[in-house]
Amino acid sequence: MEQWVQRMIDSYSLTPTGINIVEGIYGRDGDGFTSGPHNGKPMDFMSNNIIFGKDAFRVDIIAHWLAGHEPGNFGLFHIGIERGVSDVLNPFDIPVYLWNNGRAKKVSLDTFKRTPLLTLYMRRNYDGYNEDQYHMVDEPFDYTAWRTGNPVADIKPSIKAIGTDPGNGIVMELNVPEESNVYVDIKNRFGDVVWHLKADGLEPGKHEVVWDGFSEPGLYTMYVKGMDWDAERQMVIYT
Repeated sequence: MEQWVQRMIDSYSLTPTGINIVEGIYGRDGDGFTSGPHNGKPMDFMSNNIIFGKDAFRVDIIAHWLAGHEPGNFGLFHIGIERGVSDVLNPFDIPVYLWNNGRAKKVSLDTFKRTPLLTLYMRRNYDGYNEDQYHMVDEPFDYTAWRTGNPVADIKPSIKAIGTDPGNGIVMELNVPEESNVYVDIKNRFGDVVWHLKADGLEPGKHEVVWDGFSEPGLYTMYVKGMDWDAERQMVIYT
């Protein structure tokens, strides 16, 4: 399972996504394909949900919760934080919006209907537990014990590509840990700086910048620097 998670995050870290969608008008339990707990078959349940957002991990955490599971029990989300591609675990730390008549309205997560879906995930068959092959991963998880300190202070500097804009510019997300003058460099595979940006006085948090001079597919290194911090990441742009 951990090998699968690491490979998924390897792929995610190099694959820019603009918007991430879980189309859940119908949710399927079991293994999600051909096998399940209903005489060996899966079953579809109408949930009437389409979940979408710019951050893949936040979308997936909300989708897990809406399917009746407790996201804190899944290794994918913990390893995502360890790998620096995510910074959230508790679904109630994620702002959610209801899209209605062309507008988004912020609402509480617990106002949404949950549709429990049995899953083929790791089984607890130890210490007196004997979970069925298809089961809920809904054990209570103590998020307060997991999270320490002020979340704002825990922001780690990072940079990643998240998609393209209508003009085919490369959209990048910067994580800024403290107010600072920020410098961004993009280097090609030969180490030449092909794009540079200076942004004065950026506040802590996430910011988007657009590399509007992209013209050639290849391997690039994104580099971001503040007063007392820096971060870098490689990306492959195919087209």
